[in-house]
Amino acid sequence: MISLESIRRKTGLVLLVIGLGMGAFILMDLMSASGSRKGVTNIVLQVFEDEYDLTEFQQRVQSASKNQQNQDRNISDVRDSEFSSFKREKIFENQFNKLSIEVSKEENKDMIYGDNVHPVLKQSEIFINPETGLFDNQLVVQYLQNVSNDQTGQGEISFRSFEKQIQYARKEQKYNVLLFQSSYVTEEFALSTYKKQNSFRDVSYISIPITTIADSFITISNSEIKDYLKNNSDQYQQEESRSFSYVVFDIVPSETDSNIAKIYLENIKDEWLDFESNDSSNSIFVNKYSDGNTSDFYNISIEELKNNYIAKSPLLYNNQIYGPVVSGEGYSLLKLHKQDASKLEKGKSLDSVRVSVVFKNVFAGSQSRKKVFAEAGSFCTNNNNKKLFNQAIIDLGLTKRIKEEMKKGETNIVGLNDPSEIITWVNGSNEGDVSSVFSLDEKFVVVCLDLIKEKGTKNINEVETEIKSILTKKQKENIIIEEINTANYNSLSDLIDIFGGEIKNIKQISFNDSQIPGLGQELSFIGSVFATNKGSLTAPIKGQSNIYVAYVDSIVNPVDSNFYGVLEQLKNTSKNRSLYDAFIALEKQAEVVDNRINLNYY
Repeated sequence: MISLESIRRKTGLVLLVIGLGMGAFILMDLMSASGSRKGVTNIVLQVFEDEYDLTEFQQRVQSASKNQQNQDRNISDVRDSEFSSFKREKIFENQFNKLSIEVSKEENKDMIYGDNVHPVLKQSEIFINPETGLFDNQLVVQYLQNVSNDQTGQGEISFRSFEKQIQYARKEQKYNVLLFQSSYVTEEFALSTYKKQNSFRDVSYISIPITTIADSFITISNSEIKDYLKNNSDQYQQEESRSFSYVVFDIVPSETDSNIAKIYLENIKDEWLDFESNDSSNSIFVNKYSDGNTSDFYNISIEELKNNYIAKSPLLYNNQIYGPVVSGEGYSLLKLHKQDASKLEKGKSLDSVRVSVVFKNVFAGSQSRKKVFAEAGSFCTNNNNKKLFNQAIIDLGLTKRIKEEMKKGETNIVGLNDPSEIITWVNGSNEGDVSSVFSLDEKFVVVCLDLIKEKGTKNINEVETEIKSILTKKQKENIIIEEINTANYNSLSDLIDIFGGEIKNIKQISFNDSQIPGLGQELSFIGSVFATNKGSLTAPIKGQSNIYVAYVDSIVNPVDSNFYGVLEQLKNTSKNRSLYDAFIALEKQAEVVDNRINLNYY
């Protein structure tokens, strides 16, 4: 039998194993049973008009942040990753409910202690029979019977949370199979694909560069630019974004701060000398006074020892202490251990010696922080608009950092750790505003909101140059094509006589090619060639930088219609993409509302 004490002792192990095994399905406590919470004001996510409370998401993030795989990750990254999973699960759960996809009680028992136990449980050590070395279903049954007696309740909460996760995974598996089975590719489409893959053209062609028409011959009016933008507005849409610049005032330790660290180490020298010279006592001393994860003992080369610690003293002594000396971002005190020094006394040569080190970081003190804060405060007070902000950066020789077009939902700013307060300020301020001083780690930051772009069609001033270039190219193309169409020619050679250039050849062009040797990506060229009969010239073709006319020298079509191999490939591709494509389509339909910014939780 598994005792209650064993449950308490090993619950942590079970959670670790479950967490690692579930991967994307990271443990989270107290998942919402129904999923939908209408009318809640603290809404972090809305999909298909179903609302989800911030508390549920916070509990998920808290659980994920405790996972060993996330220990070194920025909390903003953990939140962002968990939100993507949270959103995905809620979108699919909506579909599970609509399609009545469920996990029955019998299925649930089967996954936990039946014939098809979930792999995570099978790998858990406390469910391995010590006599057989194999997974034992009865140990799971005993665990579940005993866990309800745990007065803390944590064991049952954690196990039920895991149970919900494997239930979700089973539902997604069923949904995926449903998509697999409904995936279909027609034989007509497979035959068409087979022919495209196995049909080839050999062609000759000439190219007339668009640059043969000088820009000075082309006139583009403002009304033409406006009309083009109006008629092609779908190509010039933008999301709401905000651009801002910011100045960082780094909090750097002063000379006073540095001296404090040195004095600290000087003051413990005598105590370290008087300490018992055994390994145990020495370890206690090092762990008591040293900052960071300094090893109790390690070997150091004689060369490094003399260069960094005892350059002015050529002799090494038993139990001697050297330093403090500058070491990284602080100071170090080094103690030489006698078993090595004694060898030196006997005249023996050593490559390295055994030492221990006490390290003290140099931190910026309160006075240093106040001084830098005063500088940052003076900067934002005296430069409280965009013009003054930018001029002061130049006058003071500061570094201006820029964040261009930050979209709603973005959570990262290069060089700033956890900039949530700055992002909240940017999203709630007006163009031209200058912030107060933000405190982030070992720096202060002042921000200026430079530009707000509203969602919709881009401003004509932003795209005027681009549209003018497009219209100029179109006019040049039309001029060259009109000249070709009015010319008297029957062959590529006739066109060479009129426009100059040379005839070039391309072998084995396939309809599926995305690149043409020597030409690059010219899809219109490929389409025109395959629409032209053997021995015929194409109409003029608009390319990326040229106008082409091609002659089809030969056509190679497949000798058979054995397209069934292609049919199977297309089916497999369709099935493998089904879940991904379904999510992309559902995400668009779900009208997702992400409220993390409004709730200041990102």
